[in-house]
Amino acid sequence: YREDILYYIAMSSYKYAYLSVPAKQKERYLTFMDDYYNFIGELPESHYRKELDNVYRKAQRALGRDVAVDEEKEMSERDFAKERRKLLREARKSKK
Repeated sequence: YREDILYYIAMSSYKYAYLSVPAKQKERYLTFMDDYYNFIGELPESHYRKELDNVYRKAQRALGRDVAVDEEKEMSERDFAKERRKLLREARKSKK
């Protein structure tokens, strides 16, 4: 039941922030982000993860943060890691 409870806590804090008056939204979106990180910290493989990731992006946009830059940076780090593994494999093969 813990998974469901953490999911509902995160979703309710997002809805609370979304429906709040503009003066209170920033604080409440930050509360949602705490709940989101708590959820993914405990249950990174949850079937709720995809939905919460989408809501997280919406909260980031509401706070004026550029989500696309973060995703691009993450993708470039993945590409770098993939290229590094490829080069290491080639170096091992050439030593044999």
